[in-house]
Amino acid sequence: MPCQKINKAEESWTTPLIAYLKNQQLPEDHKEARRLRMRAATFTFMGEELYKRSFAGPYLKCLSEEDAEYALREVHGGVCDEHLGWKAFARKILRQGFYWPTMKKEAMEFIQKCKSCQVHANVPRQPLVALTSLQGAWPFA
Repeated sequence: MPCQKINKAEESWTTPLIAYLKNQQLPEDHKEARRLRMRAATFTFMGEELYKRSFAGPYLKCLSEEDAEYALREVHGGVCDEHLGWKAFARKILRQGFYWPTMKKEAMEFIQKCKSCQVHANVPRQPLVALTSLQGAWPFA
């Protein structure tokens, strides 16, 4: 297969993985090449789509940045319209079968921007400082 030139604007986190899995192309840097080989062991191609092998679940479809934003909006406010915490939200995206490396950080940022999630979130009812006991001059005073 001929090597295809990719614009920096079109390059995403999947570009080096796809180049390695399809054409066995490695970066010039030996450390980066080793890191890419280790990382690529958990990815596979099915058809023309890149998937990540999960530990005990289904294959997870790898999404680009644009598709990831769409998946965040659909899983958060789609049919179910649940306003979960960011950890449960990220796990729900995984259960839906999607993956991208920054999914937890982006899920947390997405939840922080959702007004409904912020209004109805659990508010911690803990005091700001540790409680201290008061000593009385005599018992039962």
